Amino acid sequence: MTSTSKAPPELVETYEDLGLGTVDASVIAVAERLGVTIIATLDRRYFSVVRLSRVFAF
Repeated sequence: MTSTSKAPPELVETYEDLGLGTVDASVIAVAERLGVTIIATLDRRYFSVVRLSRVFAF
């Protein structure tokens, strides 16, 4: 991961109040690492809230 990328456990901790799980945090971390800005999901509750260094929102 780059120095600005967050690992899944960091994302889970950061978004603890949201209830972000490890799997969703992993998807977000990999998307950030690969520069992906679009994620196909039926569960938008997490992906529309999480803000990363390179992506405003998914």
